[in-house]
Amino acid sequence: MVTDYKQEIYDLRDKCYQYLDIVKLDDLNKQIADLEEKSKADNFWDDQKVANSTLKKISDLKKITTPWEQMRADVDDLTDMYDIAVEEENNNSPDSATYEKE
Repeated sequence: MVTDYKQEIYDLRDKCYQYLDIVKLDDLNKQIADLEEKSKADNFWDDQKVANSTLKKISDLKKITTPWEQMRADVDDLTDMYDIAVEEENNNSPDSATYEKE
């Protein structure tokens, strides 16, 4: 039965989100957004050394965040698929079937 895996799936999701808090993923994404916004300025390339350093920092941060973002997406997909499977299993169970009275 699908419901046999409920605890393991939700424990995995909780552990994933604990790791995301430890690595401060939201803070890293905020840094990326701030640096990307900075790179849109008209005078961004006036100092090429600073501009290149900023772009490298963005690249380095994305190398850190990308696998964590993928893990979050995968775990969210897993819990969503589990919830759908449980719902489908419940809808297809003999207890949920409606029979016409003759």
